[in-house]
Parts: sequence; structure tokens; C-alpha cells
Amino acid sequence: MLTDHDEFLHLGYPKGSQAPWKENYYFNFCDRKANALGIIHASLQRDKGVLTIRTHQVLDGKQFNYVNTLAWPPGVGARSEQVVLTDGALGIEVLEPFNAHRIQLTHDELSMTLNYRKRFEAFDYPDAHSPAEGLPEADKAMDVKHYEQGMTVEGTIDFNGKRYEINCLGHRDHTWGFRDESGLRGWNWVAMQGENSSINLTQVRRRDWANTEMGFISYTDKALAVTAVEVADIRYNELQEPVVTRYAVTLEDDSRLHITATRFTRMFLDDPKRNGVIFHENFSEFVIEETGEKGVGVDEHMLLVK
Repeated sequence: MLTDHDEFLHLGYPKGSQAPWKENYYFNFCDRKANALGIIHASLQRDKGVLTIRTHQVLDGKQFNYVNTLAWPPGVGARSEQVVLTDGALGIEVLEPFNAHRIQLTHDELSMTLNYRKRFEAFDYPDAHSPAEGLPEADKAMDVKHYEQGMTVEGTIDFNGKRYEINCLGHRDHTWGFRDESGLRGWNWVAMQGENSSINLTQVRRRDWANTEMGFISYTDKALAVTAVEVADIRYNELQEPVVTRYAVTLEDDSRLHITATRFTRMFLDDPKRNGVIFHENFSEFVIEETGEKGVGVDEHMLLVK
């Protein structure tokens, strides 16, 4: 069960372990009217004492990237008691647990203030293992606590002499625990903000050819867990980039949905430090075939190319 403390950094991580232990925060926003979209991500690797904090945004078709890696704790003064992570320029704040968050960036090229507010209740994923401390070291590869939440987003972004007024839907994700991705072959991850719902889908493919499939659909009055995710079809363009993906989804009540994601903006993240891992962060239009509900959001493909 989640508590307000889970919104903040978890200090009681197992310091004696040599396995990678990470705490990640992720936010996205997609404002079609303002022609502005982006992601904000912070990853604190406790076993190494390193924080990587970043934002990637596409504004009027031009991509802006800010990435900073630093030792943690960095000795940088926090803006307020609510700041969870900051490098002095980009900061993530919890204003009211599970209800209100703020992200700010002050940079020569871009400055922004984005206010995230609860649209639906946070969905608390079941623990991968319990308790983690009792597991053999080999079983701690992907043992994380994990929740996600559909949000509304309001704020401003100043870039290239233009102010973007943001008023849209978004998504956030918070995980902490053992996270060694070297045993993975790839994943598909979807965060769709629909007209009446928020949908999250994940299919993780491991080197031992086992899949982890999960997700949820949030409504105003309830949430349904996703029990199976099939990547039914992917269409590629001439550059071999995924542009249309069709998912077949099974819910906890055994009902089935088919969801198609069609990319409208390409955010291609290729970090050579990731040893041959490529991310396609596709901002996409979604449609649920059975209901006709439409939405926008992220259709993320992680691929190993080595």
C-alpha cells in the first residue's frame, strides 16, 4: 500500500548490495494545440551515487535536449523542502503527495514551469517480489516498487523567444528498487491519455525469452488491471522506425481491447553510453477499436541493436 512518504526519495535502500538499485521519476506532457510536447526523467543510481536528470522536448518541431549527470548528493541547495531531485537547474517537486507536482527548468535556451495535478488515482503495481531483501542476489535484477498516474498539466515554456502556454494531459511514473536492465532484450511501454481514461501498457522482453506483461486503465470511479499485453503488429517506415503499433490487451475481467498507436512526432533518443540500446519515444495518436475512444501520449519502443 502506498503512503505519502513513497512520493519522496527512499533512503532505506539495501546499502550492502552490489546490485544496481535505482529510483526513477518520469513525467510527460503532450499539448497538440500549443505544438509542444516532452518528457522529464530523473534516475538516481544509489549503488553508484550518481544522478542523471534530463528533459527532451519538441517545440514547433524543434527538439531541445537537456541532460546532466552528477554525483549525488551534489551539495546543491534545494529550492524548497518539497524538492525531490535537482541539479540546480532542473528540479522535480512534490507539492501535495499524489495530487500536485511541479517541474522547473532555468536554462540559457529554455525555461519552464509545469504544474501537474491529479486526473486519476495513482495505480499501485503489485510488488515484483516480497520482500526484496530475502532474495538471492541473482533474483534481484528487476525487483521494483512501481506506480503510475494520469495527470493534467498547466504551465509555461519559454524557448527561442516564444512563450508556450501549456494546458494538456500528461503522465507520471515512479519506481524504486533493484533494476538491472542488462538481462532485457527490449520493451514496449504505452502511456495513453484518453478522452475518459488513462491507459498504461508494458511488455518487457527478457533474454531468457520470458515476457513481463502488465498495465492498467484508470477511470474516474475505478481502475482495471491489465493482465496480458500482445504487440500484435508493428509497421515501420523506410528508416526502420516503428510508426504504427497495434496492441491486443486483456483486462482483469477477461475483456479484450485492441489499441492502435500512430506516431505524429518523432523523439529519437540514442545514447551511446547505453551500449547499443535505442529508444523510440513516439508521441502518438491512439484509438481503442472496441469503444472508439481516442487519445494522445507516448508509445515507447526500447530495442537492443547489439
